[in-house]
Amino acid sequence: MARGVHRPRGMPRARSAARVVAVCLAAIVGLFVAPGPFAPLAARATPVIIQVTTTSDEEFPADGMCSLRAAILAANGTNAGYCGTGTAEQDSIRFNIGSGVPVINVGSSLPAITDPVTIRGNTGGATRVELRGPHSAFGLSVVGGADGSSIRSLVVDNFGAGIEVDASGVTIAGNIIGPNDLYGIYAPGGGVIGGTTGVTPGGPCTGDCNLISGNGSYGLYLASGGTVQGNFIGTTASGGAANANHWGIVVSSGVWIIGGALTGAGNVVSGNTSQGLDLHGCSNCAIQGNFIGTNAIGTAALANGLAGVSLDGGGGTTTVSGNVISGNLGNGIELHETPNVTFQGNHIGTKVGGAALGNGGDGVFLSGGCCGGVESSRIGSATDAAAANVIAYNTGAGIRLAGSQTKYNEVRGNSIHDNGGAGIALESGANESIAAPSITGVSPIGGTACAGCAVDIYSDSADEGRVFEGSVTANGTGQWSYPSSVSGPKVTATNTDALHNTSEFSAPVSAVTRQPDGRIRKDSGAFIGNNIYNTDGTGQTRTGSAARGSTITFGISIQNDGKVSDQFKLAATGAATTMYRVRYFRGTTEITAAVVAGTYQTPSLAPGAKYLITAKVKVKSSATVGSSVTRLVTISSVADPAKVDAVKFIGKRG
Repeated sequence: MARGVHRPRGMPRARSAARVVAVCLAAIVGLFVAPGPFAPLAARATPVIIQVTTTSDEEFPADGMCSLRAAILAANGTNAGYCGTGTAEQDSIRFNIGSGVPVINVGSSLPAITDPVTIRGNTGGATRVELRGPHSAFGLSVVGGADGSSIRSLVVDNFGAGIEVDASGVTIAGNIIGPNDLYGIYAPGGGVIGGTTGVTPGGPCTGDCNLISGNGSYGLYLASGGTVQGNFIGTTASGGAANANHWGIVVSSGVWIIGGALTGAGNVVSGNTSQGLDLHGCSNCAIQGNFIGTNAIGTAALANGLAGVSLDGGGGTTTVSGNVISGNLGNGIELHETPNVTFQGNHIGTKVGGAALGNGGDGVFLSGGCCGGVESSRIGSATDAAAANVIAYNTGAGIRLAGSQTKYNEVRGNSIHDNGGAGIALESGANESIAAPSITGVSPIGGTACAGCAVDIYSDSADEGRVFEGSVTANGTGQWSYPSSVSGPKVTATNTDALHNTSEFSAPVSAVTRQPDGRIRKDSGAFIGNNIYNTDGTGQTRTGSAARGSTITFGISIQNDGKVSDQFKLAATGAATTMYRVRYFRGTTEITAAVVAGTYQTPSLAPGAKYLITAKVKVKSSATVGSSVTRLVTISSVADPAKVDAVKFIGKRG
């Protein structure tokens, strides 16, 4: 059958008739001359180095030198071109065709590699050797019989498919693969792609790192099993800009480790126009330590066009751990009809340090379908803090589970916050529609749940679960009580039943008995600082400017966010100035002296009640250009001075 890039998957290459006959004759002869107990063993051939000495693509070049085409045939055991003959052992092909990156223009598919061989492009003074194809052909093709071959330090571009691997145990490392019309690497035979030697995390793609970018269809198409470590897939060599494949990595079958725990093992899979990783037949795979949808240091988006990771089908147990999966245009991770997936220690929707870098869809999306559901997944852990995932700042839900076939999925111990949708959303009967618990009291925190269910307690400023506080078990009538204090300011909870179905978050309840909440505005503008609590005015500072002789007005609202009626004390601090005059008022009554002395107290405020004062900054005629005055107004509970909040205002000469 003629070779071409569209050969059906899984179809073996035809062996030559001569090769088949030779193998059969050897087997027949062996029946009659098999060595006896005292027969000497046959001597093993010594592997040879086959030196490519011309950039010509002809088997018999006019210059009488050894071409790559002939060298491959020689390594296969053929007396080819001007290269001599290889051995039955693993020979080496090296180059002596110039320094830098010399180019071999390949006119048609190179011969298939049928015996083990090591090809190194960084020889003879070259950094790499470029194999530049005619678009329609295969570049390098490693087939059965060439198990254990190694391809290093090449540039393989402008082919239909860059490198094809139908053998096992083949290593591909340190190459630049792409652009090619279809595949960068097509490896139904599996193999070792990349590695950790010479790879510096956060640095450019060097050492074992393969740069697999700009390919029209798949960066990597994989089956059978192997490892993919330390590569840049869909980016430039720096890892800071996109050079898209259509799909980054596609796995159709087998056991694959993509990334790893070792230093330098993680891949950068970003900038691709479709999914970063599309695993639709993975069994017992591990996706670990990768940057998916970000630059090489996890600090900025380099979006994949759809999901960061998509899993569909497969078996066994797959783990997704220690990855940064952020900045993608679709969901961070999506599971379709895939059971037994464990998520641990990932950042989904954040930068590597935790700042916002949300995915354009849900953080994690689990969905059943015609042929099954998503069952028995584990997202986080209630007992292992290192297993907690951070799932935040995503446009959709933090975690969305959909469909009645999606069940027995446990979501526990994570930090889930600041998502555009619900922290956990159950739709269309997912997780058997388990109901969230209720919180009926906060001193101590307690309420009702499903009988015997595990109740996980969280603190958040809104209605999700930023901080996992701990767990209790509801009794036989569904009553539960959490004996410890929480950081608040609000508390939520989830149920998880004996079948490992986890609920949505409960409605949030204020967890604090006493808590002042300061907010500030300029003139009649909107207040800022709601539900922000600190002592330095961060997130609740307003600035205004006016000409000399004019006044800037700030409104300061004190709200009781506690659970009981409370009084609050105000204290204003800041550097003295002769260029500005700062005064405080309650209505038309001046209260400046008491506020500056820190003795001003509000009347008793019921929970949720507000109290407004006004700060007025007069810009004196002596105020110079560029000058300003700053005041920090601290608000504390009279009954519990440790409960504080603060707002800040800055007045300037306009």
